[in-house]
Amino acid sequence: NGGKVKIKLKVTVEDVKGMDKGDMVKGSDVTIDMDGDGTGIYSLAVPVGVKSGKYILTADMVNEAGETKDTKSVNLDVSDS
Repeated sequence: NGGKVKIKLKVTVEDVKGMDKGDMVKGSDVTIDMDGDGTGIYSLAVPVGVKSGKYILTADMVNEAGETKDTKSVNLDVSDS
């Protein structure tokens, strides 16, 4: 990627008791501005009250025109300690 892009990240519910699939975890949405190629760092402390279950972290790469050019996602499992 040679131009400026935004990386939009969010964590959503996949399978959590008492929550709806697709709901976004409050405070998990972050946008990182990038100039060309590089590495963006995303860090999220597990918010108080987050329930055990399965979540999805999604990263969308959006160009200057607002078009989503790429999307990556990874599954997250949260369990009681």
